[in-house]
Amino acid sequence: MGWVVLTKDGKISNNLLERIAVARAQVKMFIFVSQSLSGADMAAIFLKAIVPMQEFVRKHPAPFIAKIYRDASIALWKDSQAL
Repeated sequence: MGWVVLTKDGKISNNLLERIAVARAQVKMFIFVSQSLSGADMAAIFLKAIVPMQEFVRKHPAPFIAKIYRDASIALWKDSQAL
């Protein structure tokens, strides 16, 4: 299955070296969109999003960066071509 990363560091896609690292390592990355989430908020969103995340990983080849929204919805942000 490879590496799956969960972060709230939305700036990672702005850094070319970090994008290259994500691409080379074939990382599947999920980013919380809202930067003002508390730990409890992130945990609640994660629990709602875990099954959709698993389905997303099965459908989308690595590497990618996807966004997780407050309602636990997920959207592809950067695929292998965009990284």
